[in-house]
Amino acid sequence: MDARYTLPDKEGCTPLHWAAIRGNGEACTLLLQGGSAPLLAATDVTGSTPSQLAVEKGHRYLGVHLAEYREKQEGGKWCGKKGHLAFLTSTQLCPVIWSLIIGLVTLFVYQVVQNTSFPPLTVPVAAWSWVVVISASLGLILLYKTTTADPGFVAHGRQSNSKNTSNSGNGERYNHYKSLDSPALWAGNWSQLCVTCKIVRPLRCKHCGTTDRCVELFDHFCPWVGNCIGKGNRHYFVAFLWLELVALVASAGVAIVRIHSAVRAASWASAGAGGGGIQWAIFFVILDIFVLISVAALAITQASQVARNVTTNELANWHRYKYLRTGPDGSFQNPFDKGCKHNCVEALFPARAPTAPVMLAFDPQETMSLVKMEQGQLAANV
Repeated sequence: MDARYTLPDKEGCTPLHWAAIRGNGEACTLLLQGGSAPLLAATDVTGSTPSQLAVEKGHRYLGVHLAEYREKQEGGKWCGKKGHLAFLTSTQLCPVIWSLIIGLVTLFVYQVVQNTSFPPLTVPVAAWSWVVVISASLGLILLYKTTTADPGFVAHGRQSNSKNTSNSGNGERYNHYKSLDSPALWAGNWSQLCVTCKIVRPLRCKHCGTTDRCVELFDHFCPWVGNCIGKGNRHYFVAFLWLELVALVASAGVAIVRIHSAVRAASWASAGAGGGGIQWAIFFVILDIFVLISVAALAITQASQVARNVTTNELANWHRYKYLRTGPDGSFQNPFDKGCKHNCVEALFPARAPTAPVMLAFDPQETMSLVKMEQGQLAANV
């Protein structure tokens, strides 16, 4: 973990240069994840970068991969991580969602509620119209919270140990190595070691390639909100979806009632005479229902997963995680499911929910592997 991967040799080659020369893609990936990305622009004494050296030595695909990785990291003057539009790049498609929600509410207010071509509002329709505006507004507040909240980032290895270490460098390194002395690694679960964050990830934690951080209870990265969905903001995300679903259903119902009342009042001709009126209301209903179907599917899915205490990532990749293959025949079985009520309380109050361990104590395969490894060490010492 303390290897000086930035130190060049007498030929100006860093470890990343030599991995590219040898065509070792796994070593290149490990070095890039460990922090060697800035070295993609470094040159040796001949003026060649790692990607150029890989192509020169016949490793064309590796060279192209390194060049694309460098381009993605730098991103140019405008869209790079330090470019003029870096903020817009980091928010992903979040501005689109804001524009869509605000646009739908505006269209609803002016072309459905306040449309002069329609009959006067009744009290129930007016009440439901206020429900639409209030729920959509509260949804935007929760969308902002989802985008800006910490999704559950796990501190880096050095950062997590800095609070408990002495000022000496030796003490810091000792505690850092001690933190990596994990039963999960002794049991052979090397996939839990994150070389980027320099930690042994707890169960249910995953490194997000977009944010480049390990996220506790990782669900997925949502480009529509511009943030990971994890333990820290999952409750905001689910509440946002259901509030917007209420707004979409109520607005569709109000719009259909208003259109129906206009037709019954024989005002169709007058509504269409000005080139607007009822046509805009029909357009709103079509757009509203289209968005409603997508939001409903996502809202129901997320609510179901919260009730079962399982994540999107776990359902999609359950065969990769040993802790989910705890059935008698290796079938899917979630050991973190504590019942619908308890699961919902944990999701609603994430600060009170315990962090998942790095290893399940009752996992027979991992326990047996750990015992054999310890026995082998004892035999070697004897």
